[in-house]
Amino acid sequence: SALGGTWKSISDSEGASFEVDDDTYRFIIKARIVANISNTTPQGVIDAVNYIVSRTDSSIVEMGNAHLKIKHYATLTTLQEYFLRGLSSIGSIIPLPICVSYEIATLSTVVNYEFNGADGDTTTTDSVGNTTASGLGVVSGSSFAYIFNNKLFARNNYTTINNAGSLSPYLSFSGDFEIEVAVSFNDWAYVFGETLWRLQNGAGNTVLNLAVFKDGSVELSSVTGLLSLTTIAAGINLASQQVIKLARVGSTLSLYVDDVLKGSVTVPYSVDAGRFRFWTSNFERFVDYLRIKKLI
Repeated sequence: SALGGTWKSISDSEGASFEVDDDTYRFIIKARIVANISNTTPQGVIDAVNYIVSRTDSSIVEMGNAHLKIKHYATLTTLQEYFLRGLSSIGSIIPLPICVSYEIATLSTVVNYEFNGADGDTTTTDSVGNTTASGLGVVSGSSFAYIFNNKLFARNNYTTINNAGSLSPYLSFSGDFEIEVAVSFNDWAYVFGETLWRLQNGAGNTVLNLAVFKDGSVELSSVTGLLSLTTIAAGINLASQQVIKLARVGSTLSLYVDDVLKGSVTVPYSVDAGRFRFWTSNFERFVDYLRIKKLI
């Protein structure tokens, strides 16, 4: 069967049954198992959350006054997230000491462009509805940005993402975040190096710049003092599509290429930006998607 077991609300045992999918049913069973074995120490809580969400990188922050912030990085369904955050007034499936309150912080997708559309389209939409994109269009045969083969195809043209011209709060990061881009270049063999994207503040200053180079390296830089010039030997070859992801956990900013860690740098400061821009160059670039996640 495609369905898992039957779940009834504890507060309405005579109500209609609710069928959950197999993954959610296993999720609930794992929570029940860990509730029976956890010792509710801080490490015990971390181990319990890791076990429930099938990760190894969950953490907790003691906020004072018997209150915890629990961070996890799993991708959960809405129902699984509901169980994790707490069953209404009944309490969470996370085993916690008596009289300890908590909040859940997780990486949530706040910007998502998939660049789907008819060839030649000069508009595109953030599927989560938090930002807008501008700058698409055809200026000339050598200056353009439009949808082609369900990708953003551009040359000598900036594409700017913000809040209808204003800074977007979803593009500033005081905590953990991820910026993931699937990209390739038609003319990669002729590219020495160029900026792929920038995060900018209201004054137009570059808060964080990511540049790619034909020798396989990726360079991170900032003019606002966020970090020193950092070059990572990433082994990229953007003649064909690769996924480049920049992710911060705590104060560690890490670069991944096709989900493989390539290097890290310490960045303990807030990324006070508000505007994202795909940079311009004389080389034809395809972007399959842009996905940004933020700790909420």
